[in-house]
Amino acid sequence: MSTGAGIHFLSGQVALDANGDIVGEGDPVVQAEQAFANIESTLAGLGSSMADILHLRCFLTSADYYPAYAAAKAKHFPGAVPPGTVVIVTGLLDARFLLEVEATAVAREK
Repeated sequence: MSTGAGIHFLSGQVALDANGDIVGEGDPVVQAEQAFANIESTLAGLGSSMADILHLRCFLTSADYYPAYAAAKAKHFPGAVPPGTVVIVTGLLDARFLLEVEATAVAREK
């Protein structure tokens, strides 16, 4: 995560819990939920929220995982969904990760 002038850039949001342990190995539904939970938690710690997200980017290791990502995104954005891009990749650095999510959000003053 890095912060620019009034903008938060969150990258590398994968299925790691607060202890750094992978969750949902082999399960794209659990992994997508964890990635969005991590984004939400990180933004809250920065004084921002999911409503402040301007753009999402998701890297999927299979197009078959798109429904899981889309469902998690719909759950975390019950109103207006931010624009985004989905890219299918041959793999991520750790093969246990099925997807990775990046978010760009407005930085709110604390």
